[in-house]
Amino acid sequence: MDQAVELDSLIERMVKDYVAHNRAATVLKELLDAAGVGFSPVVDHLTLRTLDIDRRARQFTDLGYVESETLQYDDWYAKVYRKAGYPALFVDQAYP
Repeated sequence: MDQAVELDSLIERMVKDYVAHNRAATVLKELLDAAGVGFSPVVDHLTLRTLDIDRRARQFTDLGYVESETLQYDDWYAKVYRKAGYPALFVDQAYP
């Protein structure tokens, strides 16, 4: 499968799952659809929380995302990945 098609499909599934489980997102999607805009153009970033940032991000780096920066706080960190034309990917460290 073409990388762009695979990435588009992945993001579409993630957004669909998010909207299905978030009432505010559902209302916003309905309003944006009614306005003829749709939900996708307003997706600014994707956020994933995981115990292994690099391993979790691999699904996206395999599809063209590249690591952009690391955000470091006292007891927590995250990495930001980017790909031109797509929302930023924010992968943050979860703890047991």
